[in-house]
Amino acid sequence: MLDGPRGARPDELPQVVTLADDVFSAEQRSMGPHFPTLFRASNAEWLRTFWDGDVAVSHAGFWLGRIRSHGRDLAVAHLGAVCTRPDYRGRGLAGALLADALPRLREAGVGLLLISGDRSLYRRIGARKFGRLLRFRVGRAAAEALASGWSLDRLGPPADGAAAAMADLQAREPVRYHRTAGDWLLLLPAKGYLTAGDGRGAALVRPAGGGGPAAYLLWGTPRRAADAGPPSVPIDEFAGPRAAVLGGLAAILEATGCETAVLQAQPGDGDLLEALRRLGVEADEVPHQGTARVVDPRRCGVAPDGAPLPAWADPGEPDAAAAWTASLAAAWELPRNDGLQYI
Repeated sequence: MLDGPRGARPDELPQVVTLADDVFSAEQRSMGPHFPTLFRASNAEWLRTFWDGDVAVSHAGFWLGRIRSHGRDLAVAHLGAVCTRPDYRGRGLAGALLADALPRLREAGVGLLLISGDRSLYRRIGARKFGRLLRFRVGRAAAEALASGWSLDRLGPPADGAAAAMADLQAREPVRYHRTAGDWLLLLPAKGYLTAGDGRGAALVRPAGGGGPAAYLLWGTPRRAADAGPPSVPIDEFAGPRAAVLGGLAAILEATGCETAVLQAQPGDGDLLEALRRLGVEADEVPHQGTARVVDPRRCGVAPDGAPLPAWADPGEPDAAAAWTASLAAAWELPRNDGLQYI
């Protein structure tokens, strides 16, 4: 008989990471160092697992945090690294882990569950796509027109001096995760932004005449178009006055050898929209990566029909959870759940 669902013990972390590494071996990297906020001893109870003896055979990992959206706070959980050993599949283990976790998350005060994928496993518990973002493609000519007056200070390890500045800049964003300077020091190297091995990078933007950091930019691995055209570089995250953010793009294009920088922003980011429209850069609408599922609508402050919340509401059924998720997406602007933002 299998042991579970249950949280892992801190001493069982190596076995859980081994399971994730074995299942996600195509990633060619260990999941433990890459997701340090998920796979750490203090989070072991939220690594929900089934065991066969001392072997972890199924896992669903949760990380709990908070987001802020235009003056409102919301407790969220991320779900990721959901996996089952091949010879244990078909028994409903992953579904049992999710069903067991949802009431636990509600008891912990979580309002919303953010999920990295869009599998039928997640759809069955009521998870749905949520909200939309604006995507801008900024070419070299537009980037160079915006670069005057700004310089880029690229970061390398250990980035101790930059962490506090980045935390301060990020804390001023109207839509964001709660993140400390310590979180920055943990996540930047883990996600590969301080080493240039796969083209990722992080930088502070400063006034060209000198002065303190005005903005920061994180960029991902350059991507070549399907038609083998010039590569583009995705901007994974940014913060600061939009003039400074945009002022750093030309230097990133030069450093990466790309012709286009791709930014994703909130629909309400008026300063960014106006600055780019003046240069003829229009936006496409794109969905958030992954899916979401309302865990406790009382924590979210919305109702599916826009009416005031009843004294108690629990979206236990998948269809009800999906309706609440759609309502929340219409009422809140939510930060991206990929790149640095994801567990």
